[in-house]
Amino acid sequence: MKNLLILLLAFLTTTCASTNLDKNMNDFEELIRAGKDVYIENKTFKEAVDFTKILPPNPVNIGSNRVRIVSSVTFMNCTFESDVIAYSLDENGNKTYTSFQSNLSFIGCTFNGSVNFRSSTVLGRVVFSGSYFEKTANFEECSFQQLTHFNKCAFHEELRFQNTFFMQRVNFINAEFDANVSFQGSTFNSTAQFSNTRFIGYADFSMINWRENVFFNYAEIADRSVFNSSRFSGIADFLSVTFGNAEMINCEFFGELSLTDSKITNQLKFINNYFLREKPDLSFFESEKLIAK
Repeated sequence: MKNLLILLLAFLTTTCASTNLDKNMNDFEELIRAGKDVYIENKTFKEAVDFTKILPPNPVNIGSNRVRIVSSVTFMNCTFESDVIAYSLDENGNKTYTSFQSNLSFIGCTFNGSVNFRSSTVLGRVVFSGSYFEKTANFEECSFQQLTHFNKCAFHEELRFQNTFFMQRVNFINAEFDANVSFQGSTFNSTAQFSNTRFIGYADFSMINWRENVFFNYAEIADRSVFNSSRFSGIADFLSVTFGNAEMINCEFFGELSLTDSKITNQLKFINNYFLREKPDLSFFESEKLIAK
């Protein structure tokens, strides 16, 4: 009899937990369908969260559709066991992407599946502060119109930010990148903060338009990094940066470039760059590790 009661209790507990998880998902989707703001805290989502399927998509042009979400969406300290999707591509090559008309926040969240926000537009603030990305994360071709925060994030697999547009200030302070990361071709319209960041894999910052100041102070860029063919309109501050194998080739510097107290563990190629102001002091670098022309 006692064993039967234990089994019954376990069954009821499991059933209630499953029901709560389903209810969380349903509540979240129903709020978005109703155009109401979403705030969910300390919940676990076992199924994929797919923003492209919550509302009917609207055609933009041939082969492209857009889902428009007016709700402010906030997840606090949540865990996503499966994928988080805001971009999809069907078997016929038709793309569906998501436009968030208000704020988008995943604060202190854990993503155990892949994250895909490719080609998303966010008109409000973007906050992923303190979140962990266990699988690939894709933010390429996004347009972020307000303040953007990825500070204290940890990215354990590939991160893609190619051709992304940041309208306001960007914060990656104290972020960690364990695998390859690419910001190639992106535009930073305001101040970008990469101070105290740690890059373990390949880091691609080539062909970027830095329209205001950018700070990499005290960053560790351990592997290969490229800043080639980038345009720096404001201050470019690389104070006390540790470079592994880095390249700054064919860059344009219209503001001050500072590499004070930085060091090279392997090699820095500093070639064919244009300076509107004075060239930076490179005398403190070990000559055998610096190629400057």
